[in-house]
Amino acid sequence: MKFERITSEKEFKEALLNQKVNKELARDIRISIDRFFNNNGIIRSQMEITDISTKKIKEILLITITLNRPGLLIGKAGERIDALEKYLKEYFEKAVKIHIEESRLWDYNFNYEEKRI
Repeated sequence: MKFERITSEKEFKEALLNQKVNKELARDIRISIDRFFNNNGIIRSQMEITDISTKKIKEILLITITLNRPGLLIGKAGERIDALEKYLKEYFEKAVKIHIEESRLWDYNFNYEEKRI
């Protein structure tokens, strides 16, 4: 994370506004992803999504979804993830790029149980 020195009251107000916009954007993205899942009969709890983070780089929305079972989100030949990307692109009217990361919580829990035995 990059920290910038704020030297004026105007810069401070702009920084607060950007922070508020980023939080609202992240909330809107989460809600729209849930709508996509509901409209397509996908059960979100099956995928075990652990985190959804967002960044706005120029005019591109970069969405990183961390989950335990990435194959369920990707679907056959990437059909689901492509459909989600298309849905978000139409919804926000901006270019959208989705990154998928596999959560390592299950790996940590498995190793912990293995050491206890």
